[in-house]
Amino acid sequence: MKQSILLITIILATLTATAQELLNNTPKNKWDIGAEFSSPENFTEVQYGSRVSAINTKDKSAFSMGLYGNYNFHNSMFIRLGVSISNRNVTHHEDNLMNIDTTTHYTTIQDETIRQSSKTITFCIGKNIVEQKFIRAYVGLEVATTFFGNYIDDYTHNVKNQSGIYSYIETQSTIVPGGYAVRLGPFIGCQLTFLKHFSIGPEISYAFQYLKAGGIASARDTSVGNLNNFDYTTYAMDTNEGMGFSNIKVAFNIVYSF
Repeated sequence: MKQSILLITIILATLTATAQELLNNTPKNKWDIGAEFSSPENFTEVQYGSRVSAINTKDKSAFSMGLYGNYNFHNSMFIRLGVSISNRNVTHHEDNLMNIDTTTHYTTIQDETIRQSSKTITFCIGKNIVEQKFIRAYVGLEVATTFFGNYIDDYTHNVKNQSGIYSYIETQSTIVPGGYAVRLGPFIGCQLTFLKHFSIGPEISYAFQYLKAGGIASARDTSVGNLNNFDYTTYAMDTNEGMGFSNIKVAFNIVYSF
């Protein structure tokens, strides 16, 4: 419900902007070159997920990075072309001491790393609704295509007891093919000028998307220890396809105008 309200609000702002005229229709600058730092892409995989509890979770992919260029027209409209990359990398770690009986203690250590890269190309058309000396506000419509690399899940399970009679290390490496997503939706943002040609500001976007990812996934399991020793690979069809709303994207932009 909240996502639908946000989408409607941004669309209404976009439509309202088309009916507004600026006091000065001549843009101050023809071109904008921007660096974008935004929330990272989600993982495409939904079947496997994490096997380790989120007790000690570290998300090493704090943001996506990208570059874009704006061309500003005399009627306060602009077009934008941009590219960005995202490298998701999430780790999980868990230590347990299990009391099997009064004399034996088993220690288990679980580690898991999930990673996936993506590249996004965007084309936008927008309108400046406020353009004054130190501030500019704008709305627009964005078409984006994201290409996802393989979803990779590396999992290690280390079990041992104090006597060393029963112990093993099991590893599993899962690889699921990536895919792509096509998105269409509105965006809204503003820029605050702090130097003659430089400005900074936030931007929020939201989109309806079609996602297609997955294929033949492989999972290699190996175990080395006193009792468990094996090495085998399994294959299974694993796909993720459908339409729906994307997550809200929050970006911070640094722009050079000339």
